[in-house]
This record gives sequence, C-alpha cells and structure tokens, in this order.
Amino acid sequence: MGAVVQRKRAAQEEADAELAPQQLKKRRRKKKKAKRAPGQPDGPSDGVTKQQSPPPPTKTTKRKNKKCGNERREPQQERAARRTPAAGIDVDDAPDEEEGRAEPEGELVGRVHQGELFLVHEPTCAVYDSARDDIGRLVLRGRWDASRKAVKLFGPAAPNPVDSSTPGWPDSFPFAVAADDHCETSAEAYAHIAHVLRHLAAHLRKPPAELRIYDPYFCRGTVVQHLAALGFARVYNRKEDFYARVASGTTPPFDVLVTNPPYSEDHVERLLRFCGQCGRPWLALLPNYVYRKDYYKRALVDFPAQRPLFIVPAKRYYYWAPKGVSGQRVSSSATEGNAAPADTLAPTKKATQKKKRTHTSAQGERTSPFISFWYCELGELRSDYVKWFQSTQRDEAASQGFSLARGSMQIPLHAMDAWDPIKRKARDRERRR
Repeated sequence: MGAVVQRKRAAQEEADAELAPQQLKKRRRKKKKAKRAPGQPDGPSDGVTKQQSPPPPTKTTKRKNKKCGNERREPQQERAARRTPAAGIDVDDAPDEEEGRAEPEGELVGRVHQGELFLVHEPTCAVYDSARDDIGRLVLRGRWDASRKAVKLFGPAAPNPVDSSTPGWPDSFPFAVAADDHCETSAEAYAHIAHVLRHLAAHLRKPPAELRIYDPYFCRGTVVQHLAALGFARVYNRKEDFYARVASGTTPPFDVLVTNPPYSEDHVERLLRFCGQCGRPWLALLPNYVYRKDYYKRALVDFPAQRPLFIVPAKRYYYWAPKGVSGQRVSSSATEGNAAPADTLAPTKKATQKKKRTHTSAQGERTSPFISFWYCELGELRSDYVKWFQSTQRDEAASQGFSLARGSMQIPLHAMDAWDPIKRKARDRERRR
C-alpha cells in the first residue's frame, strides 16, 4: 500500500509541475476548501434565506456617440419615446438650452462648413455659430464629428447677419473704388492663418483677443466678424483712405497687418512698399502670379530682411462680391498682363457655360477670378514658426486643407503661376507622356 501511495503522490506532483502558477493556486484552494472542519458550513444555513438574484435587465440598445467616442445605454422604450415621429430627429441631437447658455472652457477652433465658419469646442464636440447672439452668448448650432472631422448641424443655417448690399456704392467711399476689387474674403481663408496669429500673440506674450490686427483696405468690414469668431477681437478695418493716412503718418498702431488688397493698378506694389517700411509682421492674400512680378522682387531687394512664407490652400479661395457691385464686375486674369499659356486659354463650350454659372447667397455673389494664397512675413519669428509648424501643426493643416511653403520653389504645382518654369516643365513632361 505504501508503494502505491508514493506512486500516486509522485504522479500528482508531476501533473502539478506542468500546470501554470494560477491553475496550481486554484487547485490548492480547492483542496483547502475540501479539508474544512465538518461543523463549518460551506454556504448559508437552512435558517438563512438566500438572497434572490436581481431580475434580468430590460433590453437595452447600445447607443454610441461616434463624434466623441462616448457610450451610454438607455431602455429601448425610452429611446423610442424620445424620437420625434414627424421629422425623425433624435431629441438627444437637439440643442439643449442650458448647454447653449454655458460658456465652454478652453479654446474654440474655427472650422469651415459649406463656406460658413463655425466654432468647435473639441473637448465637448459642441459646434457654435461664429457670431454671438444679442446679449453676447454663444449660439449652439451642431455637433463635431471627430471621426469624420466634419460639422453636423442641428437644422438649417441662419442667414448671414451682414447685409450683402452696398448702398450708395461707390459714392459712399472716401476713395476710388473699382468693381473688380470690391470683394470680401471668405471665412475659410482667415481660418487657415489663425494658427499663425496665435503663435505671434504667444511670442508677444499677449492673449489672442489682445493682438492688434490692422486691415487697411475696407469693403464691407466682414473681416472684423470673421477674425472675432476665431478669437481676435482687436481688428482695425474702417472706411478710410489708407494711402492718405500713410502720407500723413497717422496709420493706427498694430502688431500685425492682415489684408486682402485690391489687385488692380498698383495697389499690391504700394502695399508691399508699406509692409517693408513698417517693420511689422504682415500677411497678405495675393494672387499666385505676384511672386514672379518685378515689383515683388524689387521689394525683396529693397528690404532684404524679408523672406515671406506661403500658406497655400488645397482648393482655391472664393470671394464674395456684394449684390450692388457684382453686376459691374468684369474680372479677368488677362487684364493684369498675366494671361495663361495658349494651351490653357482655349475653353470649350461646356467650360464656357460653367463659367457663366454663379452662386449667390446672403453674402453676395461668389467669385474666384484668381488662384490666391497667403504671403506671410514674420521677421525674426520665421525660423521659430517653421519649426513649430512642422512639429505640431502639419497634420492639422492637412486636415484643414492647406500647406506651408518656405519658398516659391516649394509652392504646390496646382497653385504655381502658369508661367513658372517649374510648372511649365511639369506640364511639358505630362504632355510628352
């Protein structure tokens, strides 16, 4: 008998050695439980009523908020009651009154949706209107879909509060106004340079709301509204003669100049001369042909400290001509002496019909006569900004639809001037294929 017991113990030890540590501990706990004293109960005694198991939970529907990644469960009957039968709109997606009143903590990021600027609070995925209400509160307009990086509005967008007409034009202006030059910049273009202005404000140790921005060319003043929606409240843009103020030395003090100047006559040349003399950072939205013009090259020679960067959109910017002016516009790139090569100037009948189509909204008539991008001169902040952009902002810029070019040779082909040698070589290679 002793030999048999020894063999059984040896076999058990070999089996235990092959088990994982957790399984071995589990087996030992079972052995200890089996060796309990006979008087010790293994469970509740006969005199103790066992606790009833809770009733099975009601059938729930898993509702996942794909915008922020949050999950919650609610009874299926309650969810059905919260759905509006007529419109098929979930009540949860409707703007909550208290949520619309609460001021969000943290930074609001400007996002463009269908040509309109909205403010997104990314921690809560709330989307607000770019303009506040009559008592200065943010107006909740929708939700931010982080997975798709898109704005989801609750309902139809409100009309633009700015009147798109220009009464008394052009007699109401104290300076000469050309119909082709009288256009407003889109909100998308300002959203693409918001990060530059924030970086400049941080360099000056100012909050963005205290950064002094000067736009010397006045159209309808919507630049004030667009930049205020991005967090820049101190914008100077008034109906006054910019060149008269330069001559008298009475231009307002500013930290940075941000403007979309008139493209006709010598306005761009005069602006570049002023920017070189003022010694302040400047961002000018100019046509793509400017970097090849003689007056631009002369400005770089006369002010050698300037080395502009280029913020280039993936798609061309649109502009808005006021209703009272749009009928008098006869814009053409050929009027600037910058006609495209012959092989790009023969539009088909279908293309001609497309050009005649216009898009009109509360902002006016949409137009895009030139490919344009931002020319940015940041002075001593240039190298620091480039390093910061490449390390932290490149992916965000790509998602918003723009890129940074440190020189004219890095401008994307789609935005280069038609006569740029680099673009012509690329066009010739494509033709030979």
